[in-house]
Amino acid sequence: MPTESGKEIEVWLNLWKPTECNETDESDEYEQAASFQQFSDEEPLPQEESNSEDDVIAVDEEAAILQEERIMERGNCYATRGAEIIGMTTTGAAKYHHILKNIHPKIVVIEEAAEVFESHVITSLPPSVQQLILIGDHKQLRPKPNHYELVKKKYNLDVSLFERLIKNGIPHVTLTVQHRMRPDIASLIHPAIYPELQNGPRAIEHGQHKIAGVGHSLFFLHHEFYEDPSESLSHVNIHEAEFMVALCRYLIKQEYEPSQITLLTMYRGQLLQMKKRMKISEFKGVRVAAVDDFQAECPPCMHKCSNYCPHSKCPRNCYEPCDPCAEPCQWNCDHLKCTKKCGELCNRPRCNMPCLKRLKCGHPCIGLCGDKCPKLCRVCDNDKVTEIFFGKEDEPDARFVQLQDCKHVFEYTGLDKWMDREESEEIQFKKCPRCSTLIRTSLRYYNEVKKVHNHFEEIKKEQLQMSNIGQVLMPKFRELKSKGGQCVEVIVDVKKIESLLSPDTRPRYILPHCLNAIQNQLAILPTIVTMYNELTQVEQKSWQFRDGKINSEAVHQQIQCVQRFLRQDSLTDQQLSDIQCEIRRLNCMIRLLKLHSLIKEKQITITPEEKECSDKYASYVYHSGARHNIPKVSKEFVDRFSKLITFFETKYKLDGVTEEERVEIVKAMGLQKGHWFKCPNGHYYCITECGGAMEEAKCPNCDARIGGANHTLRGDNRLAPEIDGARYAAWSDQANMANYQF
Repeated sequence: MPTESGKEIEVWLNLWKPTECNETDESDEYEQAASFQQFSDEEPLPQEESNSEDDVIAVDEEAAILQEERIMERGNCYATRGAEIIGMTTTGAAKYHHILKNIHPKIVVIEEAAEVFESHVITSLPPSVQQLILIGDHKQLRPKPNHYELVKKKYNLDVSLFERLIKNGIPHVTLTVQHRMRPDIASLIHPAIYPELQNGPRAIEHGQHKIAGVGHSLFFLHHEFYEDPSESLSHVNIHEAEFMVALCRYLIKQEYEPSQITLLTMYRGQLLQMKKRMKISEFKGVRVAAVDDFQAECPPCMHKCSNYCPHSKCPRNCYEPCDPCAEPCQWNCDHLKCTKKCGELCNRPRCNMPCLKRLKCGHPCIGLCGDKCPKLCRVCDNDKVTEIFFGKEDEPDARFVQLQDCKHVFEYTGLDKWMDREESEEIQFKKCPRCSTLIRTSLRYYNEVKKVHNHFEEIKKEQLQMSNIGQVLMPKFRELKSKGGQCVEVIVDVKKIESLLSPDTRPRYILPHCLNAIQNQLAILPTIVTMYNELTQVEQKSWQFRDGKINSEAVHQQIQCVQRFLRQDSLTDQQLSDIQCEIRRLNCMIRLLKLHSLIKEKQITITPEEKECSDKYASYVYHSGARHNIPKVSKEFVDRFSKLITFFETKYKLDGVTEEERVEIVKAMGLQKGHWFKCPNGHYYCITECGGAMEEAKCPNCDARIGGANHTLRGDNRLAPEIDGARYAAWSDQANMANYQF
């Protein structure tokens, strides 16, 4: 006759048997399909006769590697075939040349083509290419061969295909207008290097602003202080570093914001010397960077907002959200009237009735009711009015609309179709069909203008919201870092997160995928830190259980896999789901380690049925996943697993805390009786302050719900009198004097 505990173990064994799982990864399905396709398409590999077992194993491994490479190749082809744009380096293009041949790209664009070796360009082009676009500047950087002999003495490998084609007279297009440099800075390279270079209107406007406290915006400084010796390969000049810090301090005293000042240097050694001399309290917000890290960056837009309506102009800066105008809408005519506010979408259609007004010349207006009258007359300006553009301009009853932004006149039915068409998903104002001037003020197309304005405002609010979220995440990250210590630096890229979240270094706007990645990392980080700490405790007490299905080294390896996965810049929903599933599995592995170690430490002999059950659970946890064709660890399995662990802990009193440790813990907490409780699975926790449950949380051991609300404990949680000897909870009607002994 089986004992009562034996029957219970038999129940656990039956519960352990996994049911058929319909939940599979799309990636797993594709991998299995690709494997099946591989075996069905490819012929069997020839088998060489060999009597050596090592040779057979080597052949099998080589075949497996080849099969894996073919599957990965098919996966890459499948992933890239539907893409409109594929980005890669020339090295990557050469490496995946077989994939590019299958994709058949027709257009190839090479950026910084003047820095790319000619051989790299030629060898990376697939046969299907019909158009090659090279973008670069051969008057700046050139390709960099590792051996000087290959540059001048023999082959001139520092001449790119881009430069060679231009010097051989191949037609090319050169950009002649620059919008970044002040004119006095641009004069250094014009006309010496770029004879046709011109300054754009923004550059000219920017050059008119004088720098306070400085006579010139560009000057060269001569000094006779030599470079200081440096142990690193970088260069250092202490005098220049001190001079730059003093100049920065001087500019701040001219009432410039620290965020408006950037110190650039060519060498990282010099960068460190300047940072050493800049106190945070004095220079907080000043950007100090190497030139390589600062290329292609633009300062925050400080222009005033250009949005306006018939009532007012927005007084905010360009990047700040505009307040919607609350005045009544002015789009009214004799036939239709808008009853909405100016900042809202109009609730009236366009009026197509002819305008009854007369022009200054005395002839009838050729415009429409409710719109401003066009300046052209059908009689006086007949040639201009009847000039064909959309097709109906020469009809005797044609009506016209004049765009107020550029003053061009168009036949209204053609212009209506132009404004109503869907050009692309890009958010931008519609443009004049003749001159491409942005249409921003036309009453007839007020709704189209307002829709674009609304999209812009949504983007501004979303970007500001992301920045605000970044401000909220920084204190949370600092708290996690202080609690986790060095463990946090191992799990995530601390410097990268701090640079994105710190008020001193974070950009004005954080890209959504970067912010989502940080949020995911901070959400999962506490769980991984807890797992590390629990694993460390087991290892410090030398409780490693190496005779079973799981050991601590295997758990470490699995945690490191999760860490590498978590450091990615972006995660899909499926990847997040996989990480959560893997964390559940790791928690189960650690709990099994603790259980085995406690059994070994206390020299407890468990029954054969219990040993079989424990081993099966360990095998299932260790091998779960698509690789071993075993369903992933689900929440339902974790619930059953937690009940099994609780069964062992209850039967053999394996709470993991000795009587002496229990007394020390209660004493260290300094709480009165009635503050200790346990979750549905028997794990202990305490409620501080008054002892009444005011919020719910997750049990750190099994993820069960703990706590409660309004000083009321959850129904599935219980008081833990075995911890402090309490008979009632500290916050309860019965607790009046019952927890006190006289």
